[in-house]
Amino acid sequence: MQTDLYHVIADPTGTPALEGDAIPLPSEFRNAMGGPGLTPELLFDLSWLHESLPAWNNKGLWPLNTVRPGAGLGEQNAAVPVKTLDPVAGVVTFTYPVENMDPAARSAAFDARAAELTKQVKAGAEACRLMYLTGGAGKALTYEAKRAEARHYETAKADAAPADPAISEALYPFGYAEAAALNATATPTDAQVIVVLELYLTRTIAWMATGAEIEGLEQKAVADIETARAATDSAALEAAAVVVWPQPA
Repeated sequence: MQTDLYHVIADPTGTPALEGDAIPLPSEFRNAMGGPGLTPELLFDLSWLHESLPAWNNKGLWPLNTVRPGAGLGEQNAAVPVKTLDPVAGVVTFTYPVENMDPAARSAAFDARAAELTKQVKAGAEACRLMYLTGGAGKALTYEAKRAEARHYETAKADAAPADPAISEALYPFGYAEAAALNATATPTDAQVIVVLELYLTRTIAWMATGAEIEGLEQKAVADIETARAATDSAALEAAAVVVWPQPA
């Protein structure tokens, strides 16, 4: 449900009008309206013209002060508005219930909004992943190769225990190259390569946990969006897209 608030105020300082108070209008409107001012009740009756009233405020005139927090599905898709008055606070409230929309328009609106929110969730998930990884198709292949070396090393280490596993450039080309670079040598020792492979293994285990968490949050949000779309529940639809993604330490 979307709400527009129209605050009735007595003067440009923003003092709220009370029930029954006359609200002074600038002379150009006072003469046109045929009286010295408007009561909140009369403004309530006039507020069905609310599309033109904000223009008065834009000219520096103050019969109404308009607050528009952003159009929801109802207002975006021409739901029949519901209007209420709080004369003490001097507030006219317009709401646009999705239930007041044409059924076909309501269904189309929910489909479109669900698609938009699903795209938003997927973009959020990818942005979260990129807080932990470097993007790019080539870099993804490099990560995959390093993970494969880490898993191969993990198995070989378990099989060779308590001795160290066999190390060679053929078995661990990425680990070998990185060890050579880190140690400024063309032929790193087995121990130097093992240090790099242990780092690959630690990072692989950490990413598997984080990556799984991100994937789970993404898939749950997408499923919840679909459930809310099918139920034409606008509040649940918006809430489903609010995801608290994990943050790097």
